[in-house]
Amino acid sequence: MNNDFEELKKQTVDALKKSSEEFEKLKETFVSASDCFDDGKDLDGLQIVQDAVHPGISALCHFVENIFSSFNEGFDNELKEELIIKIEEAEKLIKNLSEETVSANFTEIGDILRFDFTDLVDDFEEIFPKMIIEIQKMKEEE
Repeated sequence: MNNDFEELKKQTVDALKKSSEEFEKLKETFVSASDCFDDGKDLDGLQIVQDAVHPGISALCHFVENIFSSFNEGFDNELKEELIIKIEEAEKLIKNLSEETVSANFTEIGDILRFDFTDLVDDFEEIFPKMIIEIQKMKEEE
């Protein structure tokens, strides 16, 4: 059983370490969609949101939620709180993005993508090394 836990830890840490490249791709997607809205290419921007932004943010949230559910007992309270806040923030931003899309407020959509979502990804990028450290310190009984 201990080997399974150690393998889960290893795979999770490896995935967290490799996330930097994915963060950059996601942020580039935000900028690309935002640029489309700035340039009046609203349909192109909406297509990017549908094809890349929503799936990317959803995947990030699911990834973090899965790690949280697997390892939260071993995380310190500060990290737990930070993760909960960021997951809730992501959910609010997704809702806000959807509402602005329904309202066809393309300028606001661009701003949400360029600033709010980019800041959120930057925050996760700062949290992931803390998660790596906490996971590496864990023993199975936690």
